[in-house]
Amino acid sequence: MKTLIYLLLCGSLSIPCHAFKNDLVLGKVNVLQVQIGNLIEWSTKSESSGGYFIVEKSLDGLKFSDISELPFKGEQSNKEYNFLDLDIDNDKTTYYRLKCVPKNGVPLVTETLVVHTEQSSTFSINNIESTSTIRSIPMSFYSRKNENIEIMIFDEYNELVGIENFHALMGKNKIDIDLGPYPFGVYQILLKGEQEQSITDRITVEKIFKNSKKNLQFATADY
Repeated sequence: MKTLIYLLLCGSLSIPCHAFKNDLVLGKVNVLQVQIGNLIEWSTKSESSGGYFIVEKSLDGLKFSDISELPFKGEQSNKEYNFLDLDIDNDKTTYYRLKCVPKNGVPLVTETLVVHTEQSSTFSINNIESTSTIRSIPMSFYSRKNENIEIMIFDEYNELVGIENFHALMGKNKIDIDLGPYPFGVYQILLKGEQEQSITDRITVEKIFKNSKKNLQFATADY
């Protein structure tokens, strides 16, 4: 099966620069398809010594596993990092995120990058702030054209519990899915274009109790 990481023009996914606490300024995080796997790349503009990065991976968007750990380079001039994930399944969507663990302080996690196995529709979700939330799910997607889409919310029993309409513009779009009115649990967020005969993109998210969040901070950057 043909595998494609979808982003207009440049063929990679990226999230923008973050300014973290603990003197760490993280540059863009990219995921690039290569012939033998998915290459995760990132850099720092400044960092302290003694910490480390963890590359996390998920096949459902909810349960993440550590697949690599790289120490901060500290005072070194070359502060570029990369990890090649060779264990890929061309039939499944893959989620990646980067955890930054300073020597002293709370770990920080970047947005989630979504790598699709095949992209035949006119748009694709590629960036989610977090797949676990106490209320809303900010995300971004790319559209190949101006198009009206339906945002459909299904519960864990596959029942449609909500639907919203959104006018997508060609290029990058940002949406914020409000799960506030819905009970705690797991949901499927599905996107469907007006010209499509079937649902063309989906992610799994979870609404959780506020006190059930782990001791992590999710970094948000300006787009």
